[in-house]
Amino acid sequence: MSKALALIAVVALALFACLLVFVGLAISLRTQDSSDPRDASVPLTGFLITTVGAGVSVAACRIAAKLGAAKSVEGVVGFFFSFFGISALISLAMFAWQQHTWPSGLPPSGLVWFTLAVPETMAVLIWLLTRDKRARKNLDHVGR
Repeated sequence: MSKALALIAVVALALFACLLVFVGLAISLRTQDSSDPRDASVPLTGFLITTVGAGVSVAACRIAAKLGAAKSVEGVVGFFFSFFGISALISLAMFAWQQHTWPSGLPPSGLVWFTLAVPETMAVLIWLLTRDKRARKNLDHVGR
């Protein structure tokens, strides 16, 4: 496989991962406060889609690093994760700020799955942001 074709495939994989994270967070956000019993399994699906998107994005970044295009792929993934992940984090913080009373006394399952999906996207974003620092630190240790 030529390097150009491999780079195109990695960028497409990274964009697909960003799409998965966006769709997963959107599904989880839409059904986070739903008390409708028909929505019980939908937030789990959104969480799983977000998890797969986060995993695929990490894999795409690692493959891009082996191909020598880590900066551009990490930039695209970081932009999407920061835009949608920080928006979801703000939404979660605003939702937690409000006083809620639920009929069963427990928060709906959608809120629980959304609460798990948001830190997962933030963890990938933090991994991307600290990746450069760790690489420089490793080069400093190897150079000594």
